[in-house]
Amino acid sequence: MSKATEQYAQLLPDNEKTANNKLFTIRSDGKEVGMIWLALKPNNKGFIYDIRIREEYRGRGFGKQAMEDIEKVGREFGIKSMGLHVFAHNPIARSLYEKLGYKETSVVMEKKL
Repeated sequence: MSKATEQYAQLLPDNEKTANNKLFTIRSDGKEVGMIWLALKPNNKGFIYDIRIREEYRGRGFGKQAMEDIEKVGREFGIKSMGLHVFAHNPIARSLYEKLGYKETSVVMEKKL
């Protein structure tokens, strides 16, 4: 089992029916172009565990639109702040999140031995 599969099983034990987790399909013209996963956390916080845009739809603004839409959904749930994790080796995603106003809150460093 991959680490990602293990994390999904742990964080979503009841799949899309897991309490305080909302999984949305991103659509355009009736076609599924991706998905976004929002977790509702204590203290009016939200966390985006995953956002995926299918490769053939990347670079067309669907990720940006999904992020803006999920923030609106978050506000409807009473969320006051939204968090997410982005890998440093993903400059496209980092750039998008920074343009949308997300700020670094911690930095994890690693060295290969």
